[in-house]
Amino acid sequence: MTGSGLDWQGNCDVFGQDWTALPEPDSGEWKLHMRIAIDKGLHLTGGRKGMPVSGDPDDAQATRKRIDENGKLSEEPVDCASAVKGRFRSAMEMLLRSHLINEEGLGAGLVCDTLLPCDPRDKAGISDLAAFFGHAQERKREGRCAAQWRVEEQLWRAASSRRMEHNRLDHFTQQVMNQALFTFGPLSGGETCVTVVLKKDAPPWQRQLVMHAAELLKLELLPWSGRASRGYIGASVKDIQVSAPLAECEKDALKATLKAWKQKVENPKAHV
Repeated sequence: MTGSGLDWQGNCDVFGQDWTALPEPDSGEWKLHMRIAIDKGLHLTGGRKGMPVSGDPDDAQATRKRIDENGKLSEEPVDCASAVKGRFRSAMEMLLRSHLINEEGLGAGLVCDTLLPCDPRDKAGISDLAAFFGHAQERKREGRCAAQWRVEEQLWRAASSRRMEHNRLDHFTQQVMNQALFTFGPLSGGETCVTVVLKKDAPPWQRQLVMHAAELLKLELLPWSGRASRGYIGASVKDIQVSAPLAECEKDALKATLKAWKQKVENPKAHV
């Protein structure tokens, strides 16, 4: 195999290995599992903020294949969960704004500036959404505003065998970035299982929103990239599974919740 990046030529089946994820204990939380495939994609790195830390690597990382300039094939862990969480939040916000504006008839300026700001650092004007998404500025000051959802990757190998590989990836990434907003890393491919986790008692509208966002990502309409996070070109959602499906009486939960939010916005005194 010779070459790298877009110029690589060789055995296209080199990434077609079967991965076996380690079993995880049942925590009772509601979970949505997605199989993310990186099909001969390029690893895209954006911004220095949020990069892996050499002294404290993240064990819950997928492994990608890398071909160096000498044609040697090696494995390195890569943080797919950060990119997935960024795209997943974008998908959920897109769905909510679309429904509030197009279905409930609220003004676009009100929705995008106040109720669910486009800047993720700003606190949402709807209290339920502020609690669900969290708001970074106040979280730094008060420590009480963490989001009510998170994204995890399944462990592929033991932590002890990851530390050295993760450090190599960290140093390599820092070298290729060179102060650029986006820098293309080497060719990457493979699969990982990413899980979106909600609390055990998460309301039905949250579960339905997560499921809709996963289906939107599966359509491959959103780019897998973003400032200050790792992303991918060529990543796609191949499979979606939930730990517990919605009950028949819960299938209109999101629609009913959006309508209730609209009424509260239009008549706040009636909901004091």
